[in-house]
Amino acid sequence: MKKTYSARKRLSRLKEFDRELEAVTLQKKESTLYDYVKWVGDVGFDTIPLKEADALVLCVVAYFDLQPAFNEFGPEPKLSDCALLVRTGAIKLKITGGDMGNTRIMEEACKSRRFGSLTIKDYVDIASQDPPVQFSCVTFECGNLFSLIAYRGTDSSIAGWKENFMISFTHTEAQELAEKYAAEHVKVGRDWYIAGHSKGGNLALVAATNLLDLQMKYVKRVFMLDGPGICPEVIDPLKISRIDHLITRIIPEFDVIGKLFEPKITDTRIVKSFREGITQHSLASWMVDHGELALVPKNDPSCDWINELLGNWISSLDVSGRQSFVDELFEALSVDGVTDLSEISPEYLGNLIISLKGKSPDTKKTLGSLPKRIIFDDIFKGSNNDAPETLKHLELITAAVIAAGGIVMAAASRSILEAATVALIIILICLEIFIIVRRLIMDHGRSDGIKERIIITLGLAALLTVLFVKENALFILGSTLFGVLFLGLGFSAIDRFRKEMRTFFKVLNIIECVLAVAAGICFLVFPRNLIRWAALGAGILMIVDAVIRLVLLTVRFAYSRVRKKSVKKDKKEEE
Repeated sequence: MKKTYSARKRLSRLKEFDRELEAVTLQKKESTLYDYVKWVGDVGFDTIPLKEADALVLCVVAYFDLQPAFNEFGPEPKLSDCALLVRTGAIKLKITGGDMGNTRIMEEACKSRRFGSLTIKDYVDIASQDPPVQFSCVTFECGNLFSLIAYRGTDSSIAGWKENFMISFTHTEAQELAEKYAAEHVKVGRDWYIAGHSKGGNLALVAATNLLDLQMKYVKRVFMLDGPGICPEVIDPLKISRIDHLITRIIPEFDVIGKLFEPKITDTRIVKSFREGITQHSLASWMVDHGELALVPKNDPSCDWINELLGNWISSLDVSGRQSFVDELFEALSVDGVTDLSEISPEYLGNLIISLKGKSPDTKKTLGSLPKRIIFDDIFKGSNNDAPETLKHLELITAAVIAAGGIVMAAASRSILEAATVALIIILICLEIFIIVRRLIMDHGRSDGIKERIIITLGLAALLTVLFVKENALFILGSTLFGVLFLGLGFSAIDRFRKEMRTFFKVLNIIECVLAVAAGICFLVFPRNLIRWAALGAGILMIVDAVIRLVLLTVRFAYSRVRKKSVKKDKKEEE
């Protein structure tokens, strides 16, 4: 009787366990990664083998500073040992962008049987400013079943972000450390997984491509989670094709990071996220569906224009140009001894702008080319010429507009300030509508990037409405805009003064600078009843500025014509 009772009891427990297992694997659709950890937490890896969602969870864990666990519990602590240390703040999250749900996932993973029973081994965390290095990884061991190496993504250090940029022109120190770590730890005789998110995804990919063939036989999967690919000028892309059958690449719907040097990987999956835009990069925002990742067939079209823009910007620079730009940019970012993004303050940003102004012309040109591409990309999209004719004559157009504005300003009353402000906003709204319609026509109804343009247009329309409803709002905005505009003209004159070699033009630039700064201060400081005089002075200044620009353009044009004739004459004489 006892045996029969015992057998029935075991059968009852098995049926109960089956129901629990079914509840875990047949979840409601589109749940969060945190929900997944809660539901699957009591089921070991011997029952449900490692899944893609598990790799995501362990990559979240890799973003935490795990060293306190080793200090407290020895060289091979369990993940469950970290639970109290996380709650007390001893184990901290090291990630750019702040905590977007990672700590909740970490806490739940620590107290679960599935993840808490994992052994943490060989934790490495290296940070250096010179040379710039930010590298961290850890191995999770599940008894005799498997081991998983997880590479950490970028933290908030300046060195870490510089390394991100450096992959565009060199083999980084972090990549070398990742290769060495995998080569030393992947042992034959047991199953291995290699994973990483963001920069960690790039490190996982690079490390796996350099393993020996014998080691690769024991690597079951490489999880590349929304990480940038490898620069073809630095690392041979054929290395990826050798292990393509082992790689699973996962990116969110709105993907920017994973599109940089995008690798050609057969098993590429697109996962849903409950966040919007670039914040979908966060692992904690990725969704699951019945225990598997919640997938969609294609990326959000609204991110295509950003990726095309960044791709064209990067491809416009050669390898040496990228290196020079990155070195000088991050040299400027290190002003005031700042080593972490969390140390950035308004004063720091001001010093950064001053520091960047002292960099080489190539760096300033590269830095300035991105906003130019953002502004003009939609208007001149499809042009084969990198400098369209309209842009070549932009100085002439600018001079004409400034001259017309100056005449109106000098002749009009104080109400011109409000009228000019309204006209400017209306022009911007019309320009955005033109861009939206043009893109829809050229792209045959595709809506890539249209959402952002519509939001900008609605925002401008809302601003226009507020200006008419709120008392003095139009005057305040108008005086501020024109004040900033003329201060900008003053700084522009200083730049021209520095570059100009001829005394006459140097004097003109000094005069223009003084008048511009004076007009800018008047607009920002003068009360409403004195703005008329500021407008008169500004109008005169704009006319003077336009004349100077036209004189400069005329001289340049005449010089270029004489130069061309001289070159043609020299060629004929040589022939």
